[in-house]
Amino acid sequence: MQTFSSRLTSGDEVRGARSIVRSGTSLEEVVAQIDLDGPSFVLVVNSDGSPAGVISTEELLQRTYASDDVERLKWAGRPIESILPVSLSGGGHHDESARAVEAAPEARDCTSFVYGGRLHAVATDDDILLSWKSLAPFLSRIARDSLTGLVTRLTFLRSFECELARARRTRKPLTVILADVDDFKQINDQGGHAVGDAVLNSIAAAIHGSVRSYDLAARFAGDEFVALCCECGPEAVHIPVHRIQNAVRRMPVPRELTLRPTLSIGVASIERVDAESTVESMLEQADKALYAAKRAGRNRAFSIASGVGSRPRIVPEEGESACEIERDTAIF
Repeated sequence: MQTFSSRLTSGDEVRGARSIVRSGTSLEEVVAQIDLDGPSFVLVVNSDGSPAGVISTEELLQRTYASDDVERLKWAGRPIESILPVSLSGGGHHDESARAVEAAPEARDCTSFVYGGRLHAVATDDDILLSWKSLAPFLSRIARDSLTGLVTRLTFLRSFECELARARRTRKPLTVILADVDDFKQINDQGGHAVGDAVLNSIAAAIHGSVRSYDLAARFAGDEFVALCCECGPEAVHIPVHRIQNAVRRMPVPRELTLRPTLSIGVASIERVDAESTVESMLEQADKALYAAKRAGRNRAFSIASGVGSRPRIVPEEGESACEIERDTAIF
């Protein structure tokens, strides 16, 4: 690591401002605003000017120029904070010292740390400024589950809060899906933990591949997964549920197992998100529906829709009738 003494100034303030965008700005507006031939990263700031996160211009362009027309249009209207891999916001509280995006008017003595021909950090008398390019891979690993590669529970809950707030503003529907692996202890007992991990990996891939690119799938607990489906209401929950069920059925069964892995699924869906809707209440409803699926024999899905009461209802398999199933299935 080489060190160099130099002066840190705000001479690039005007050029740098083109790489700073406010949260709430749509991806389409961001692409039109920033200099795509300029810096490799965009700093997203909150309404009070405090930093919210950083996104690479490469990631931004991948979303806004997606090959699928429908997904490209969906991404274009989504707020920039919806694709932040890591949030820098400290729980919504920001003091005056957090206004880091305001350029300092004076020059300061600093030390630059260079390794492998690349700047990694700049140190002043009272702080160290680390290169985002150096930090990004590490922070990305923190935000993802080490086994399955899905985002972690903490990352999911942060995104859930953002999507719920957006759905509340736009009065759009929102759906959350909880999925629990049936008889996972028996799977571990039969095949060992290596087989159990392989099953979790396969199920994670099945769920991730069954939702759209602007939805979000996560590992929620040990053998429990969750997916957030944006702008998906009660009348459409069967679509992602069927995709997940069919993907799990197509999974190869490890030769060590005598049982095929299945999922019990609980869904909570809101047609129009309002002020009464919270992350906690939606997860509680989804968990209630999941419990109904377990009580009814596992390997099935139940859903609860807002405005229809709190009674879980079965999500019919493809080609099945809900009325026919409910005659033979206890609903709890």
